[in-house]
Formats: sequence, structure tokens, C-alpha cells
Amino acid sequence: MSERSNQSDRWAVVELEDRTTPSITLRVDYTYDTNNFFTPDRRVAIERVAAEVGSHLQDTLAAIVPSGGNTWQASFFNTITNRTVTLNNPTVAANEIIVYVAGGPIGSSELGVASGGSYQAEGGRTWLNNVKARGQAGALGNTPTDISPWGGFIAFDSGTPWDFTTDAPGFNVFDFDSVARHEMLHVIGFGLGDYAFDRYIVNGAFTGPNAVAAYGQAVPMAAGDDGHWASGVTVGDQVAIMVPSIPAGVIRQITPLDYAALADIGWQVSEPVSPPPVVVVPPPPPPPPPPPAPPVVPPPPATVNAVVRFAVGSGEGVASTVSAVNSNGEPVWTLTPFGDSTGGVRTASGDFDKDGVKDVVVGTGPGVPTQVRIFSGETQKELFSISPFEAAFTGGVYVTVGDINGDGVPELVITPDEGGGPRARVFDGATFNLIDDFFGIDDPNFRGGARAAVGDLNGDGHGDLLVAAGFGGGPRVAGYDGTTLGTTQRQKLFGDFFAFEQTLRNGVFLAAGDFNNDGQADLVAGGGPGGGPRVLILNGSSLLRNSIRTLSNFFAGDTSGRGGVRVTTDDVNGDGRPDLITGSGSGDGSRVTVYNGTAVGLPFPSTLFDGDFYPGFSGGVFVG
Repeated sequence: MSERSNQSDRWAVVELEDRTTPSITLRVDYTYDTNNFFTPDRRVAIERVAAEVGSHLQDTLAAIVPSGGNTWQASFFNTITNRTVTLNNPTVAANEIIVYVAGGPIGSSELGVASGGSYQAEGGRTWLNNVKARGQAGALGNTPTDISPWGGFIAFDSGTPWDFTTDAPGFNVFDFDSVARHEMLHVIGFGLGDYAFDRYIVNGAFTGPNAVAAYGQAVPMAAGDDGHWASGVTVGDQVAIMVPSIPAGVIRQITPLDYAALADIGWQVSEPVSPPPVVVVPPPPPPPPPPPAPPVVPPPPATVNAVVRFAVGSGEGVASTVSAVNSNGEPVWTLTPFGDSTGGVRTASGDFDKDGVKDVVVGTGPGVPTQVRIFSGETQKELFSISPFEAAFTGGVYVTVGDINGDGVPELVITPDEGGGPRARVFDGATFNLIDDFFGIDDPNFRGGARAAVGDLNGDGHGDLLVAAGFGGGPRVAGYDGTTLGTTQRQKLFGDFFAFEQTLRNGVFLAAGDFNNDGQADLVAGGGPGGGPRVLILNGSSLLRNSIRTLSNFFAGDTSGRGGVRVTTDDVNGDGRPDLITGSGSGDGSRVTVYNGTAVGLPFPSTLFDGDFYPGFSGGVFVG
């Protein structure tokens, strides 16, 4: 919109534009850090990152100095207060980008969130061009090829366990510098919707020439997310910093690929934009090369399909969190699925959306109305949510998954915790329609709940359902032929039996996996709360003959512990055999241990991983 001013050589114009942020001197401003998150030592960390990023940007940006009729308003969205902040006529120095920062509860699975700066300006054309482009000719016009922001905002989650030093962070602790680098690059234009960036996204891949040269081909973007590289994108042996998530326990640096993308959107960067050279033995003279093919979107790297191996949920007593965990025991991502609830998070994992990445199932612990949610392992978006039991029931739930109907998608099984009957609700994983709903332990008067597992015990290609009594019950286990669930002819696989001594009255935890490699799943029982961390693995084919044959019997942890032990299985090391995963029970710490599945029959099975998931926390963990 424009109108003629009183001066013949001057226009009074108002322009609105949403845009992204940073540059040469990234000046950090703490004005809106009202929660005082940035203590002096934390300011050192954020300013260290700002200096690092700014040192690689070589553009010359004009100052923005309002005067007379040349005025402007800068604004950004504060993702902590959920309000837009407006700044009247701020002055921005030459070669400066202002980055406002704050810490507080973000209220999602995000570690940090960047918001690009917007503006509204009024005055002469030279002034308007100065605010818009800051001397960068490519930033003018309707199809800009350059980035020239005034600044932006970054929010950091105050509930995240951060390491603000330059040392390697501990287990389940997140490196602040790595996350700050990631968000700073958003602020300077990576993936915040600016045309200069978005013009290169073709068929789900980034086709900027510098990025293509650095990566070797068009760079895949995250599914449904044009703001990040796809998970698993690497240059050499470095994971690119602009993948969707940064796991705990690692340090990530800005790679040549990330800098190459900045060059594509107009930044003059001092970092090389091609990967390190590779020494190649020269072959005989080749024939003339064919004409270059158009950019092709490559499939995600094979490692993406194996990123999430299992999930770990917090026990009772702290804000409920869940982490998707990789084969090294590192969290791939972490979120708080049930707000401020402190009843713990019961977990399971399986690929519901068939994208090759395990999704994470979470269920509420005691103290709140029951809820079960499924999150995409790739994007963390919610795939499904249900309140499985009546609103008055607040005893918590357990969840497990497994392909029962043979369609390649795991079914979801939900059982109540203490206060509920020994009921099992089975949902189709593809449609989430209810398949079956019955008392898995044939005692409708029992009110200790139930715990379940799915495994193909009879080798027919369909998962079978295992159900155990919950809190207050004996270690009683029942098994059902998966092909008969949802029919009027539901069939048991074996007679109910007690996995441990009948005098125990806290039930058992269950899992299943083919440990003896006979093509049939074996049953894993973990001691219930109040008992020791005893693990028992029973031959599945023997159970079908109502015979108990023990494959392994050992204590997973301190024998004096009395929190029991939670169990699950997965092929963590990729050898085609299930490995055993255990989690500490309540009061026994937060230890997660992965035992090599080929060695579980030994008196002391060898471990692939063993460590405290929440250092200093004694409320236990749930694995699934």
C-alpha cells in the first residue's frame, strides 16, 4: 500500500513482511528472559555460539537507524508467552543481527524453538529498501534470492537437562551449544519459510547448487517438514546439525552441508561448502559422461530405519517423560506426553505408520484419567490417542504392541493397572478399531490390573497374546492364540501357570522373543514390584505342551532391590536375534540394561548397554 507524501521526490509507504533472522555480529539480548533462565554461565554459552556462527558469515549488512518520517516496528513471536512482541523504532547496527533469547517451559517435545523477525516500515523508498534488504540487492523484489534479517527470537526449554559447558554431555543430558547452533541457523534463514530457501525445495528435497555439491545429490528433507534435513543426513562421518532432532549425550557441529545451504540462500560463508576430499585410485580413462540428470530425491539412508529401537519412560515421582532410544542407548528424542503428571509413562514401540521407523506408544500412570497416545518415531507427531477406560478410573495403564492379525502393522494392547480388572483391550494397528476386549486372567473380581505381551509362540506367523496378573495377584500367566482373538472361539495356548513362586503377590511383567532361534517366541517374565529383579525366560514351544523349560534365570541388577524389573525385547544390535532390555523398578534407580540375546542362557548374560537413564532418580523406568 502506498500514498503520495507532501514531498514530490518521496513516497510514504507501509510494508508488511514475515521473514527469518541472523548475521555477522549476532548480538544476544536477554530483555525478554523474564524467567531468568540465562544465568551468567549460561550467557557465556549462548554468546559463545553466537560468536561462532557469526564468524562464518561475511556479508555486509547496512544499519537500520530510524529518523524523521522513516520509522519502523520490528516484531517476533515469543513461544514461551505465546504473544507477539513489538519493538518501536529499534536501532540495529551495521553488520549486526539481534537475537532475543529466553528460557521457559515450551510445552512440547522441543528443546528449542526459533522465531523469525517480522517488520512494518513507513517512509521513503530508500529507507524501505534499507529495512528490507540491508544493502543486499538479492533480497529485493518479489522473488528474493538473498537473506537480510534484522533479528529474531529463540526459546529454550527450561525443563530440559542441559550441559552448558564445552565438554561432552552425560547420558540423557543435552548439549546446549549443539541446540543453540541449530536454532541460530533457523534464525538466519534455514527453513523458516523465506522464499530464498523454499524456492529450492523440489519433491521433498533441497536442490540448492552448493548443498547438492556438498551432499552429492539433492538433499532429502524431513517428511512433512520443509525446515529440516531428513533424519540421518550426514556429510562424511558427521550428522548434519539441521536434522530434526539432536539426541542427548552427543555434541553436534555445523557441517559443510549446513553452511552450503546458507550459501544457497545468499550468505557469504567462510566455511567450505563441499565435503572433505576422498582419495580415489584413478581408473582408466572413462567414456564421455552422460548429460547430468535432474535432481532425484534419494530414499532416506538405511540407518534411518533403525534409529528408534525401543522407548524408555520415567517412573513415578517426576514430570512424565518418554524417550525414543537408539541402538547405542542414546535418546533420539524426548517429550512430555502428559503435561505435569508425575505418575510415570508406560511405553511400547512399533511401526504403525509403516515408514520404517518405530513409533512410540505411551500410557498414563496412576493419578490421572487414563490416556494412551502414539507418536511418530520420525516426526514426533501424534498418530493416535484414546482414553481407553472410564474417566473415573485413574489407576494407570500398561501398553504393548505386536502384529496379531498378520498385516505387517502391530496391534495395540492396553491393560489397566492397579484398581482395574485383568482386562485386555486389543486394537487394530492399521485402523485402531477394537478387535477384542476381555478378561485375560479369568478372574473378573480381581482388581490388580494386568500386564501383557505379544509374541508368536506357536509359529503360525501371527502374534499371540500373553497376559499376566498385575499388582496384588500371584505371578499367573495366560496365553491366547492370536488368530482366535475377536472371535467367539478364543483359544488358550496353554494352561495358566505361575511364572514364579505362588506366594508372590505383585504379579509379573511380560515380554516375548525367539531367544533359542527355533522359529517360535519364548516367554520373558520379570519380577513384579515388591520382588527382586529376577528375569525368567521360558521356552515357548515347551509351554504349548504345558511343560516348563527354562532358558535363562538370573537377576537383572541388585539382588537386594525390591522394585521388580520391567522387561521388553528388540533386536538392538542388528544380528537378527532378539535382545533383552530391562528397566529398574520403583525405588531401585533408573537403570536401563540391554543383554545380548545370544547369551541370555548364560549364568551372567553379556550386556550391550548398561547405564542410569535419569541420573540421581530412583523411581524406576519403563521400557517397551
